[in-house]
Amino acid sequence: MAGHARWLETRLFEVLGSWVAIESDAAAKVLWSTLSLRHAGHAAGWHDRQPRVAHLDPDALTVSAGAGATALIAALSAMVEPTQTVPRLAVVARVVQPRLLAAYRARNELAHPLADGPTLRWTAVLHSDGEAAAKESQALLYRRLRTTADADAARACESAMVTSPGRPGELIGLT
Repeated sequence: MAGHARWLETRLFEVLGSWVAIESDAAAKVLWSTLSLRHAGHAAGWHDRQPRVAHLDPDALTVSAGAGATALIAALSAMVEPTQTVPRLAVVARVVQPRLLAAYRARNELAHPLADGPTLRWTAVLHSDGEAAAKESQALLYRRLRTTADADAARACESAMVTSPGRPGELIGLT
């Protein structure tokens, strides 16, 4: 699971970081930079929680949890138009962050305090960061929704992405 979470957090770091270069909205540019760096830190944290066994390479264990996670990252990676600020905000605020939070909650439900204490402490940090990211992106989205067309674009993008992946833990390999 740590490898799947590391893969996802690394891809989110890369995608949101790439949006900084194309973003025309200054506040959104700052948000993407901030969130990108948080995801980089999360990826590093998951790397530290991967098994350290002589015959296992942590990088070889860092793979997508499945088609749903890969499709989500591909869809985010395709959002490269400078005019897609509102859809990008909608997808991060209403799809990515809530699903990531749900995935980490699902992970915690399977954890045992004695065996998984360090990971439980780590997911508490992730949960706090995720809630902050959701609030920050949602607040900026509300400030950028100026027209019915903006709201329609946000809804359309959110609807297109909400079906994949289906179950909360699927993003990080919980089935």
